[in-house]
Amino acid sequence: MTELPHDILIPKNEGAPATTEAEYIKVKSERYLFLDECLQDKGWPEQIVHDAFRSKVSVTLQGWESDPTRFASDVETCYEAYGPSPAPPALTRDIAAEGWERQMKARDCLKEKGFSLPDPPSREAYVDAHMRGEPTGTIELDIRKNEELSSLGSAWAYEQCPW
Repeated sequence: MTELPHDILIPKNEGAPATTEAEYIKVKSERYLFLDECLQDKGWPEQIVHDAFRSKVSVTLQGWESDPTRFASDVETCYEAYGPSPAPPALTRDIAAEGWERQMKARDCLKEKGFSLPDPPSREAYVDAHMRGEPTGTIELDIRKNEELSSLGSAWAYEQCPW
């Protein structure tokens, strides 16, 4: 094996869906932090967990290049030790509305920092679009359309104004 499986960070022992996005983000963050500690106990370097307990939580895997097969096996062992993790929550109108609220807070924050953004969709239009599987009015899309914000990147914008 010369590279890692594309689904390495998806736990094989996924449980029932989380009831809220906040619960899912919390457990996903805790799982990544546990994975880092577990892998260090197995002799791997620190894994970098970005934005723990925030909606864009992610992990950068490090050191795996020296032995991808053993690393992938150790990740699976660590996930088994952590136990079942909830799947993402099923999309509901309430969850979509929570997303709209986070988007509006980030939008207001970026406007306060002097960035020009298009008018957002109404809460109802945002929720309806997300329920149809056609996300619209997301802050990520607006960042790509704004030349200055696009050059800074969505990671920078998220660091300044999390959503």
